[in-house]
Amino acid sequence: MKQLLIISSTADSECDSIHRHLVKNKVSFFRLNADRFHDRYAIEIDPGHSTFKLTHRKTGASITESAVGAVWWSRYALPGNTHQMFEPHLREFIDEEYYATLIAILSCLPDTIPVLNHPVKHYIAGHKAYQQKVAVQCGFALPSQVITNRTASFLEKPWHTNAVYKPVSNSQYITKNKQQFFATVRKIDKQLLAAIRLNKIELHIHHFQEQIEGMEEYRVTVFGDCVMAFRIDGAKGFDWRLSLNDLHYNHIPNFPMAQNCLAYMKSMDILFGCFDIIRSEQDEYYFLECNAPGYFLFLDPKGKYNLAKQFASYLVSLTE
Repeated sequence: MKQLLIISSTADSECDSIHRHLVKNKVSFFRLNADRFHDRYAIEIDPGHSTFKLTHRKTGASITESAVGAVWWSRYALPGNTHQMFEPHLREFIDEEYYATLIAILSCLPDTIPVLNHPVKHYIAGHKAYQQKVAVQCGFALPSQVITNRTASFLEKPWHTNAVYKPVSNSQYITKNKQQFFATVRKIDKQLLAAIRLNKIELHIHHFQEQIEGMEEYRVTVFGDCVMAFRIDGAKGFDWRLSLNDLHYNHIPNFPMAQNCLAYMKSMDILFGCFDIIRSEQDEYYFLECNAPGYFLFLDPKGKYNLAKQFASYLVSLTE
C-alpha cells in the first residue's frame, strides 16, 4: 500500500490529533515537520528526474516519491527560533527557501497523486475577492462590499454605518518597533467611522463589507463528499472567533447549502475547505469566506461526531 505524506509543523495540534488516529489504525505515513528541516531530516531532491528521498535522522524512517499515494499539506511554519538561527534580514529569504523546497518535493509527484491543500491551488483559492466570485456562481448570497482606497467611495454606501473592514488578503500579525499588531476583521464603530469621516485615518486599500444581521452562524467543513456543518451558539459581538471559550457547536445534518458548498469546492478544484456562513433573518445564506486550509477539529472536541476519525479515513482513502 502507498504511504501518506504529511507536511506539517511541530506546533500543529490538529495534525497531532489526526496523527494519533493514523497510528491507532496502523496507517503507513511519513510526517515532515517543516519547522525542523534543519535538524531532523535528511532531504535529497532531483527535480530533473522527479525523485526525492526524505529521511528522519533519528528514527531512520524514510519515504521516496514512488511510495507516496497522497499528500496532506496541513500547516507550514518556519523554525520557531529563526531569530537565533538567522540574522533578521535573512528570515524572509530562509522562509522562501524552505517553502520552495516543499514545492520542489510536490513537483516530483505525478499529477495523479491527490494533494490535500495543494499550495499552488490554494494561492488562488485563498484570495477573498476570487472567493466572492465563485460563491455567487454557486448560489450563495453575498454581503454588499467594496474594495477601495477612497474614503468617499466607502462613505457613500448606504450600509457604511453598519460595516466591517478586513484585509484584502488574509489576517496576519504585523510587527513594528517590537510591538505586534493583528490585522484582521474589525467592526467599524462610531468612533472609527468619525475618524474616517474627518480624514484622520489614511486609507490605503481596504475591503469594506456590510455586516449581516444573522440569525445563525455556521462553520462548515468539507472534504471529499463529506459536508459537516455546525451552528455556532453563544457568540458575543460580531466575530465569534473572539469568544471561543463561550461557544457551543451544534451539528446540523442535511445542511441546506451542502450542495452549494460541494459545487464551490469543485469550481475551486480543492479537496478541503472550511466555510463561514451566516443565515439572515430573511432566511438567506450568506457566504463570508472559505478557509483552505482551515481549523476544524475544535468543532468536535470530544469526538461526538467522529470528525477527526472521518477526516483520517478520508486521508487513507486518497492513498488507495
